[in-house]
Amino acid sequence: MPVTVLVPHEVAERCYLSEALLWAAFSRLPLELLNNQPDTREEGSDFGYFAQSPEIEPVTLEECNRVGLPPRPVWKSAYSHLSQKHLRSKIALERSEEKKNELRKAFFEAEEFQSRLTEWEGKLGQFTEQFRFKLLQALQKERFGATGKRLPCSTIEASLNLMDKETEGYSQAQYVDREPIPPDFWSSAEIDWGDSLAEGVTKGCAVAYGLILVEVAQLLKEFPLPNGEEYGGVSKAGDYLVLTSQDEIRGGPKQGRPSFNWVEFHLEMARRVRDGLLPSKKRRMHFGYGKVVCGQMETECGQKHSGAKDQAVLRQICTKVGNSGGLTF
Repeated sequence: MPVTVLVPHEVAERCYLSEALLWAAFSRLPLELLNNQPDTREEGSDFGYFAQSPEIEPVTLEECNRVGLPPRPVWKSAYSHLSQKHLRSKIALERSEEKKNELRKAFFEAEEFQSRLTEWEGKLGQFTEQFRFKLLQALQKERFGATGKRLPCSTIEASLNLMDKETEGYSQAQYVDREPIPPDFWSSAEIDWGDSLAEGVTKGCAVAYGLILVEVAQLLKEFPLPNGEEYGGVSKAGDYLVLTSQDEIRGGPKQGRPSFNWVEFHLEMARRVRDGLLPSKKRRMHFGYGKVVCGQMETECGQKHSGAKDQAVLRQICTKVGNSGGLTF
């Protein structure tokens, strides 16, 4: 078996607003870059105006599975790096009919992918809404602050359009001084959480900011680290921490929603039987985040039940719980 060691990885001092949301919603810590790579959080990326570091991944498959989101759509193609606008331009300029047909096929694939991505982003927005609200409240009430680089125009769209045309001055974010964002700005702010951009009003003036950063130490006070739990086996060998059990770590990501805590479910249903809180009408019952209990009853008792029959089935479950040291009826 290959030896696996745990390597320390420091948490970043500052992170983008997008990373703050990833931490609040998906428990993804903003980490320092490895291998002595320059941390471009302060100045942004050279790949685009006021663009974030390219090292920040979108929501991963594992993160989606953990919170019950469908996987983020992926389009794998030789042309997947091109937008529909660029593909349309290449089609217009292409002289070879064979190549033109290839580009047309890619264009329709890009169109279909964009449709699926838009649908997925809607679901992502619904899931992250509560976390965006909490972050915004913390910024408004000064529980932590943010800094940004002022865009050349009062709106994000106008600024990006202007910078597309210019070759000097605001064409690169590093030429703009970073400044604290006033707390009153967030009361009117429209935020692009994905790219850490925002526009709003402060002291009666409309303004827009890019490359918005927050202090990670302050962020962790508002959204603290969860309580740790044992995960695999670890032993110390010299200066290294070595994994001695990799069963959990080697397990592949699970598709769909995370597994439900059926022991807790059984106990809760047993309490409801005891207290007479089960519905008397013939209807399905729901528990927790929307799982229908009939599927588990079918597993436990070999047949489907609903309504009044559920009570008898649950009494069988309660008996099992009682026999295993739980509640007895």
